[in-house]
Amino acid sequence: RDPCLIVYTSGSTGRPKGAVLHHEGIIRLSLAQNRLWPVPQQRVLNFLPVNHVGCVVDLSCPTLAAGGCLVFMEQFDVGESLRLMQSERISWWASVPSVFQMQLAHPAFPACDLSAVQLIVWEGAAMPQPMIERLATICPRLGTNYGMTETTSAMTAEAPTTDLEILANSVGAPFDGVDVRLVATDGTIAAAGEPGEVQARSGYNMLGYWRRPEETAATLLPDGWLRTGDVAIRRPDGRLRL
Repeated sequence: RDPCLIVYTSGSTGRPKGAVLHHEGIIRLSLAQNRLWPVPQQRVLNFLPVNHVGCVVDLSCPTLAAGGCLVFMEQFDVGESLRLMQSERISWWASVPSVFQMQLAHPAFPACDLSAVQLIVWEGAAMPQPMIERLATICPRLGTNYGMTETTSAMTAEAPTTDLEILANSVGAPFDGVDVRLVATDGTIAAAGEPGEVQARSGYNMLGYWRRPEETAATLLPDGWLRTGDVAIRRPDGRLRL
């Protein structure tokens, strides 16, 4: 659990804070993610910013742990990303919904050979169902997840599935090794189907914010739970809907 990375994050509206991540959390995440989303001969196109948890933790470290291949783009370009996916035989297509939308809308997309793709995963936002339906025609193994920098990305995830309803209306179930609870505004555990703040407790959680003791104390509770500030509802099947 020695410190490994300081990754700055501000969420959507906050001030940037340096989340101190540790070796154990990143390695455990990489191994657990590869068990959840196995891809033989894993090859990933990585164009996310190097200062972002998505680049280092979500894509790079799991691929290295799998003995796979990372294809980096220093600056994202839609057409070039499609060319590289074809020429480099990318097998794990992982990105955020806005990028998928740009790629699917590009004039070169219909002629792009994506036959090497074995898994498609999106993170960071909800994916519109029409786009999910289109992606399912390219590769039937689809997955998604929900996490944040402070939890070393890991909170909930969906294993490869063809169930479009689950993919469109949930962020999956708690990730391996993560306890998740929803807390109502009065501090009690939210009832089934009722909204509550997502809180996570696991060995993945950050050590704290770099030189921000007050912010650390407000986020990391004494009993190990981490407050996310996000609101979700627990579905009858145990999955979360943000």
